[in-house]
Amino acid sequence: MVKETNGLEYLYKAKEEGRSLIGVTAHFGNWELIPIYLKFKGFNIGVIGKKLFDDRIDRIVYSARTRIGVKAYDRDIVSRDMIIELTERGLMLGVLVDQDTDVDSIIVPFLGVDAKTPIGPAIIAKHYNSYILTLFCVRRTDGYYNLIINKPYDINKEDSIEKIVRLYNDDISKMIMNYPEQWAWIHDRFKSVVR
Repeated sequence: MVKETNGLEYLYKAKEEGRSLIGVTAHFGNWELIPIYLKFKGFNIGVIGKKLFDDRIDRIVYSARTRIGVKAYDRDIVSRDMIIELTERGLMLGVLVDQDTDVDSIIVPFLGVDAKTPIGPAIIAKHYNSYILTLFCVRRTDGYYNLIINKPYDINKEDSIEKIVRLYNDDISKMIMNYPEQWAWIHDRFKSVVR
């Protein structure tokens, strides 16, 4: 399904160095294809998600993600296994950040409008000295996909969480502006912001 990739070298570099990597993305294009594709490329892949409202659907989604070896972590439960994978096994962890949810967040611009945005990826990257970048699976006109992996951010211990969150919000906003029809905007992204 993925016909072209741009930026795969950033993931290989992290793997060679034994460093974990936080891949930030959105409900954009075929985001569920990203961890599957990268697992087949030989990377240690995990994703963070919320347990779905229907246990039957949740079991189906969980099975689809994990049957090929992708690790799935519940966003509401601190996982010792995830920490071990990050610190000792070079986990590449995928996180979606384009929704206004109940997780720790800050208000920063998204598509030029203030929006509540999760800070977890930035905190994890700083705490575990992980690379952090954005990546997107863009649908092509022929029905296949291109995987776009952006260069990791040049961050250090002194950089603020807000700076990192703004970087990934800016990247996501740019992709949405380039391909607005590929963003699954069925969620009230700006519900927490006073208008």
